[in-house]
Amino acid sequence: MQRGFSAKLAALLLCIAGAAFYGSLSSSASTPKPIESGFKVSPNVVGNGGGFVLLSAKVSNGTKCIFLVSPAVPGFAYNHLCSSGTVSYKAILPKNTSTSKKVYSFRIEVKGKAGQATVVSPTVTATVNASAASGGGSVSTIGTLTVPAGPDALLQIGNNIWVASCSGNALTEISKTTKQITDTLVSSIYGFNCPDALAFDGTNIWVANKNGNSLTQINLSNIENPSVITGSYISNPLSIVVTTDNNGKYIWVGCGNIAPSSGGFLSKFSTSGRFLKATSVGSNYNYAINDPESIAFDGTNIWEADPSDNSANEFNNNGIFLRNLNGSNVGPAYVTYSSGYIWITGISSSTVVEYNKSAGIVRTVLFAAANQIIFNGNRLFIASDTLQGNYVEEFNASGKPIKLIAKPNVRYGKNISSILDDGSNLWVSYYDGSLVAYYPI
Repeated sequence: MQRGFSAKLAALLLCIAGAAFYGSLSSSASTPKPIESGFKVSPNVVGNGGGFVLLSAKVSNGTKCIFLVSPAVPGFAYNHLCSSGTVSYKAILPKNTSTSKKVYSFRIEVKGKAGQATVVSPTVTATVNASAASGGGSVSTIGTLTVPAGPDALLQIGNNIWVASCSGNALTEISKTTKQITDTLVSSIYGFNCPDALAFDGTNIWVANKNGNSLTQINLSNIENPSVITGSYISNPLSIVVTTDNNGKYIWVGCGNIAPSSGGFLSKFSTSGRFLKATSVGSNYNYAINDPESIAFDGTNIWEADPSDNSANEFNNNGIFLRNLNGSNVGPAYVTYSSGYIWITGISSSTVVEYNKSAGIVRTVLFAAANQIIFNGNRLFIASDTLQGNYVEEFNASGKPIKLIAKPNVRYGKNISSILDDGSNLWVSYYDGSLVAYYPI
């Protein structure tokens, strides 16, 4: 009888233990496992100055989410409670001063409830571009100079580079040889009010003051005694060029958006600053001019690029309209001339069109958001005007790409406003900053 009782007790204990064990298995099986999906980083490439990237993932059944990075990033820390839904973390990647790109690897760990294993996401990466990278040819070492805010125009006179700063209302002189600032003109005597364009007549620097409806004439031999020229035929001056004929030199100014036509015109002045004539007078608005952002002289005639009117117009040196190249570009932004050829950029159509002096099309070069352009007879430099990658590319005279000068994302502002080839360096001004960069070429 005793043995029978013991057997029954043992069987009872075995059943209880089995029930407990089964209950434990049942409880674990009913606890949902953590799930992670869609882990990503955006953007996955930033400029050499570093910047924000957003890490995000969808999680379910989590208790804690941990973002991880390799190599380590100062200040990077995310270790938070999470359950189900989208989790995200905005991280700041540091500036990259090396000549090699820096790649960061990210993961997310999602911890589940007791008894569930941690889920680890696949690795995603983000790249911080190099300070000097290669692409389409090597990008040269960059040098920079800090100038007053809003550098908007560049001009070379001998061994000096002059920079007009719109926001800073200043004119800065830089030695081409030493790459040092030698003078900055900021006095109110110059009448600067958003200096937006520059020209040189051999004696005087001419400054177009966009917001001041004026021109400033500065004699380099008497720099402390400038002349400020105003009048009804200087309205919103956007561009300026020096022209010549058998009778001497002249100053032509592109003026935009004036009443009563809400259009623009070109004004002609003597080198002494005396107004001579305009292309549109009174009610005679016969020319497709609205915003003459750029003008160039081909040795005989004047070319004007007008993005608002989708046209490029040709005038003779007396201001007589000759023809336009309407439709050849969409949004022509800039025009340049050298050695018998006119180059006109189309910022909206992403094209650059080359013409001979008879205005016959020679070739078309595709280039995204083409804006500023320089042609020196042997090589062509084109600047892109896009927030994602302000850059400059060099082409040969036949329009074949040679190399990138200013690499996409190697930039110091949001907008390349002017470029200048001094024969040894390409100078680039960045309007949304206070910097001018130079690239050996």
